[in-house]
Amino acid sequence: MNILEQLSFFSPKILIASSYFLIFWIISIFISSWVLKLTENSIHNREVREISAKTSKVGIVICGLALSLNELGVNVGVIFATLGLVSFAVGFSLRDTLSNFFDGVCLTQYKPFQVGDSIKVGEFSGEVIAMDLRFTSLIGKEKLILIPNSYLLTNPIVIKVNSKK
Repeated sequence: MNILEQLSFFSPKILIASSYFLIFWIISIFISSWVLKLTENSIHNREVREISAKTSKVGIVICGLALSLNELGVNVGVIFATLGLVSFAVGFSLRDTLSNFFDGVCLTQYKPFQVGDSIKVGEFSGEVIAMDLRFTSLIGKEKLILIPNSYLLTNPIVIKVNSKK
């Protein structure tokens, strides 16, 4: 095949693949903003809402990319199989970090205690000064204590009642 024949063969495929990707990109923008609006009243933590919106956006864009690559003749099954194995390996190596992250999401949703409360968890006790998606920070007897959120959800928490404001 000469270059003109190749160009005439691939031009429609490139146009169709680009159209698929553009359509999925636009859909992802609408879905992302819809997820933010939908979760506004149910998820009060802004970080969790934004992560949910970004995850939905990335998922839709990946679907559009897969459809576009398939249109161009790329075997996306092999790509997804490789990504699956890599995701498994990365997920296994980051399991503690991911556990703390998801436990942080649970803590921000259920709110067993708030910033300013005095709590005791295991051998740690102090006033809660910050809560994020990975750690909860306590000020103890002249020291800062960072407690992984997974530790908080797997151990009994004692909340001192007189510390409630």
